[in-house]
Amino acid sequence: MSAPSGLPLWSDFLHEIRKYSSLTEKELESFFSESKYEEAAEAIADSMPKRLFEERINHDLRFGDAEVIRGSISFLPILFDKLVITTNLDNLLEHLYQKHDIAFTEVLTGKNIQSYRRLKAQSDRMLLKLHGDCKSKEGRILSVAEYEASYAPGAPVFEELSGIYRNQSILCLGCSMNSDRTVKLLGKVAEMDEGIPKHYAFLKHPDDEAALLEREHFLTERDVFPIWYKGDHDESITALLVGLAHHKGAI
Repeated sequence: MSAPSGLPLWSDFLHEIRKYSSLTEKELESFFSESKYEEAAEAIADSMPKRLFEERINHDLRFGDAEVIRGSISFLPILFDKLVITTNLDNLLEHLYQKHDIAFTEVLTGKNIQSYRRLKAQSDRMLLKLHGDCKSKEGRILSVAEYEASYAPGAPVFEELSGIYRNQSILCLGCSMNSDRTVKLLGKVAEMDEGIPKHYAFLKHPDDEAALLEREHFLTERDVFPIWYKGDHDESITALLVGLAHHKGAI
């Protein structure tokens, strides 16, 4: 959802910073062909100086001008003014909410996410950046080992996100809902707790009925109920969010 505002998709970002490493394009594509994005990021990081890797993340994912924010993401402050959760490293959301004069009271990243339950009662609105921030390597989650540690039982991301899944309905936007860590964790929570609330996701309608049935079974087993769209991604998400805003009486 950040792409219309000029930020790269994660795969495009990895393609770009690979150019500064000794990893070949063929090697990177072999990771992508198996949907091994964690391994791809780790391989790139291991193939270039750490300082250069950090600089590319800081430079390429840092967002600085709220006036150029475009697309469906612009509707989020109208609809969701309490809690926003992202796996993105960029700082677009901070600029967006500041532009609407409802800046986040707390922005929690890395280990600081463990403060969520303590702070939520006294905070107007919170942003949880599960995988860290482009401006600081502290608490950033990119390598396989970092993902394993952060999504292990007892780790801050595991504990806080599990608690949110159990106690609040989540609307998932701009994510594939396939086999990433957040979806795997949701599956574990749904398996352990049959009483979790329903969650929802805006997703592109599959091309055929067999794929549709497979996707619906996969998602509903995790208590995620898809809201399908068939058109252009950003236009369709915008239309759905406008509909929600009208229903809420926000516009």
